[in-house]
Amino acid sequence: MSNIVNLFNNNSKEFINTQRWMVENKNLTNFETRKFSVPVLTSEMKSEYLNIDMEPHLINVIKNEINQDINKLFTKRLFTTNKFDYLDLRTDGSLMTGRKHLEQLVSLLTGDNYKNLITTGLITSELQDSSSFSPYMTTHDLKTSGLPECYGRLSNRVEVYNDPYMRYDDGRICLFNEVEFNIGEMKAYEAPYPGSFAPRIVIEYDIDYHVGDSKLIFVIENENSEAFKQYKSLQRDIKIDNILDGNNL
Repeated sequence: MSNIVNLFNNNSKEFINTQRWMVENKNLTNFETRKFSVPVLTSEMKSEYLNIDMEPHLINVIKNEINQDINKLFTKRLFTTNKFDYLDLRTDGSLMTGRKHLEQLVSLLTGDNYKNLITTGLITSELQDSSSFSPYMTTHDLKTSGLPECYGRLSNRVEVYNDPYMRYDDGRICLFNEVEFNIGEMKAYEAPYPGSFAPRIVIEYDIDYHVGDSKLIFVIENENSEAFKQYKSLQRDIKIDNILDGNNL
């Protein structure tokens, strides 16, 4: 286990994956400290995983956990916006029932000056059926473990990212340009797990980030859909904020 700790402490920045929409900015220094831990198998537990090389396995787990944590930070902030639009299909089928609906959605997604979008696996697969979609024919050289994966472009300008951690039926699409970030101190250390003798590796890292302009598109197929519930909830939140701010509705 100490080998993993030393490897991380000596090469911590190599554990961070990036995408084209992630822009490093060293001027961001208002850090918050994030922390998580991964379990280390005991001798008895290892006997059940004889075919697993534990050191590479732990390295991959740590890489995935830290990048997944970063992705959740960024996407949560991106999806927290009062700018939104919607495609209402409640009386007219779904994206899968006709190309007209799909092209209406593509028009919404490419009508502004956003360069990227993040959405679910379901919507990503539907967008790939559009005549405006250009798939990436080869895997690009960016490491994506723990991050949304880019599948291609719409109208040669909006990159389409599938977030595997979103609910398949979520129904939201987030349009944005970039996220600036800076990673500060990173460290790993060994610690016992509370209530157990099994050891764990604790990872701590400092991060500051700035999310630029973003916009949500809701694909509403029926009133029981997740997108419709989220759309109505956002409307209520905006009304409440306006009342608290003393604005006219």
